[in-house]
Amino acid sequence: MYASVFLLLTYVVLIGLPFDAPRSRGRPKCLNNMRQLGLAVQNFQSWHLSYPSSQIVADNGTPLHSWRSQILPELELGQPYELINFSKSWLDPIHDKCRSTVIKSFRCPDARLKQDDVKTSYIGIIGEKTIWKPRGEIVGASHVRDGTSNTIMFVESDRHRIPWMSPNDLTFQQLKKNLKDPNYGLLSSPHTGGAIITLADGSSRYVPNTISDATLEALLTIDGGEKIKDF
Repeated sequence: MYASVFLLLTYVVLIGLPFDAPRSRGRPKCLNNMRQLGLAVQNFQSWHLSYPSSQIVADNGTPLHSWRSQILPELELGQPYELINFSKSWLDPIHDKCRSTVIKSFRCPDARLKQDDVKTSYIGIIGEKTIWKPRGEIVGASHVRDGTSNTIMFVESDRHRIPWMSPNDLTFQQLKKNLKDPNYGLLSSPHTGGAIITLADGSSRYVPNTISDATLEALLTIDGGEKIKDF
């Protein structure tokens, strides 16, 4: 037994892997998932001349559906899309079948989720200053004056998990509160040392958890005019 432990420690030291490396094996797949979501949003934007709205809302302002539901056709997921009545809440019984459908494209392979769990790993930040405006307000590429390569579209989150159909993503106000809490930052993932973000140009990249809160806030605004250093 002791010999086996010694050999394991030697192996870890020699190849430089952390003990939680197995949980990072899904990072390439997670990165690919987010790239595919970014591409789907870009295709949606090309077709509709705007990004999907953060939420489809009822006349009384109640959020009905999320941006994830809107891009299902771009992900070649026409079957669940056809089950959605966008004039009724995602919680309406008419959506029971769709709501219980697991969409693997919306979850990180390393996330500690049961096979039948419908939660998503990928979250948008809803706010007046972000690309996901509240109340279903439409945003086009021309509104992103900070540049699409300097603006976050969505982030990987291992803490703020919601069902993929839910329109209740993280708000900018919640984010600012979380940034002040050392135990709850924006970037949270099962990967070692950082998390993945997708930018408004459709690209995705892994960023270290040492990225500053100020840089993250600057990346979230679409027209704040902040000068962002390399991240």
